[in-house]
Amino acid sequence: MHTLTLPLSIYTTGTVQQLMLLSRALAPLSPNLPIIQALSGVAALMQGNLVKAWHDLSIVTTL
Repeated sequence: MHTLTLPLSIYTTGTVQQLMLLSRALAPLSPNLPIIQALSGVAALMQGNLVKAWHDLSIVTTL
């Protein structure tokens, strides 16, 4: 049985079912938690989005 994979970025691929489970698991987390902001900033940096990375990581460093 072949599963459909969707490229989300250069570094990440997963099946549709895996992506749905991941989004459901992460939904209750507050985006205001410093660890979530730090992870978001690192993810943005890895994807080349320097403005978002700067924004997310600068908020974390001021805490």
